[in-house]
Amino acid sequence: MLKRDKYLEKLILYKDTEFIKVITGVRRSGKSTLLLLFRNHLKSEGINNILFLNFEHPDTFKIQDYESLYEYIKSNVSKEEKVYFLFDEIQEVKEWQKLVNGLRIAYDCDIYITGSNATLLSGELATYLTGRYVEIKVLPFTFSEIIEFKELDTDKEIQLAFNEYLKFGGFPTIVKLDDDLLKQEVLRGIYNSVILKDVSLRSNIEDVDMLLRISLFLMDNIGNPISVNNVSNYIRNQGYTTSHERVDTYLKLLEEAFVFYKAQRYDIRGKERLKTLGKYYVVDLGLRNTMLR
Repeated sequence: MLKRDKYLEKLILYKDTEFIKVITGVRRSGKSTLLLLFRNHLKSEGINNILFLNFEHPDTFKIQDYESLYEYIKSNVSKEEKVYFLFDEIQEVKEWQKLVNGLRIAYDCDIYITGSNATLLSGELATYLTGRYVEIKVLPFTFSEIIEFKELDTDKEIQLAFNEYLKFGGFPTIVKLDDDLLKQEVLRGIYNSVILKDVSLRSNIEDVDMLLRISLFLMDNIGNPISVNNVSNYIRNQGYTTSHERVDTYLKLLEEAFVFYKAQRYDIRGKERLKTLGKYYVVDLGLRNTMLR
């Protein structure tokens, strides 16, 4: 298991501060592993009053609303010493914001949560916890992390690994695989999971095919100036009826799921960011190369 020191050191730095630690990033980028690494760190310091819950695990399906989860916590967590709450994919819990805010009051605690959508930091959480949380943004492996993980030494090994990185990207699951066809299938699975679960289902998107086409259009135009208008024209040329408002919404949803990152134009003379013609960059090259095949 790669330590991912850059992220782990941030969690250690923020430990026992008043802030809720919010770990965000695209699905399968290593957030759960990071939380497990931090749990191991706590145990190495002799801390055992830890509650770790993964809300995508079947064991937690019966406690995925804030009331039943709080009852579970009261029955299983001691108040006699400080408790460390580690909640993985917390957005699966209905009205979890109320619980997180309440735990800060009810317990002497330190809270760490992960989520695969930027809306985690909007709405009620932002209202409840303004100025009381810090965000740690997790990305797939960098190439330097791959070199460390695979313990590469020679120039030849590093060059071969770099070629693989350009082709298949840096998702931790992919880096551990050897078969190219399997890598492509796993990448398709990650992409479909993000689009269908983190975007479509969570935002009640009915026209999933249009969302997929917009996503592929962005992937095919990495580094090119993109506007809502030229995306809308592309979609209409594909035979769809749409509006600028809908396209704009879909673009924002893809950003919120951490599939794409938008680089805005900057007016040097006026020293301000411009709203039009930004550039979109995909979170991982492997996703782009696989989906555009």
